[in-house]
Amino acid sequence: MLVNYYQHVIVRHGRFLYMRIKQVLQAITYKFVYTALYVVSLLPMTFLYRAGSVAFLIVYYGVRYRRAVVLLNIARSFPEKRYDEINNISKKFYRTVVSNIADTIKAISVSPKILNEKIEFSGLELLDNAIVSGRNVIACLGHCSNWEMLHFMSYKMKHGIYAVYKPLSSGVINRLMIKLRTRFGMKVITDKSIARHIRSDSSSPAVYLFLADQCPMTNDENFKYRFLNQGIVNSIEKKYNAYRIQLMNGLSLIFDAEGR
Repeated sequence: MLVNYYQHVIVRHGRFLYMRIKQVLQAITYKFVYTALYVVSLLPMTFLYRAGSVAFLIVYYGVRYRRAVVLLNIARSFPEKRYDEINNISKKFYRTVVSNIADTIKAISVSPKILNEKIEFSGLELLDNAIVSGRNVIACLGHCSNWEMLHFMSYKMKHGIYAVYKPLSSGVINRLMIKLRTRFGMKVITDKSIARHIRSDSSSPAVYLFLADQCPMTNDENFKYRFLNQGIVNSIEKKYNAYRIQLMNGLSLIFDAEGR
């Protein structure tokens, strides 16, 4: 019995020590990565875009990151297009990705004045009117342009804004994303906590940003259909979850201009 007790103590303390070491290493890595990215973000935007062009050549022609998957999905979606057209679309996709990364890095240090010149929001009065009337707002958005730049929205509004997100597996990257998204006052909340938070009596009226165009996991045949010549899951399930929260709480539900 005594041997088993000491074995249990050793295992318990070993796990605690392991977790503490892991937390310290993650904190050190986060500080190093954030500092490095902050310094890089101070460089001119033209330099970052040129660096992105170099990154495109490395990723597309060198590493060939998921290139076969991208080409296959484009070919399935547009079977009428020739190979050279499909190849050009894939190149535009990769160039857009590296440009978005450059924009995201710049957003770490860019001033509100510059962002105000570059980013324009429309329809914010709809959100303000709903909140002034004492209601929460669920804004259903799509993956259009660089979603990370949406953190500037909190700078333009007087009321609270929450970005609903799913925690990333990498603790360092997750902390970096939270740091960026909360820079101008936006709050982040996990997808598993959103319903409980909205229904809480202590929460004040606010805007909750949902990404409603992602493909959820489901076995329900009612949510399955074909889009762009491929069998996918209807993103309405995400909307349904938003509607369900809305019906429980009498919220305002707002989609973007294209109804997504």
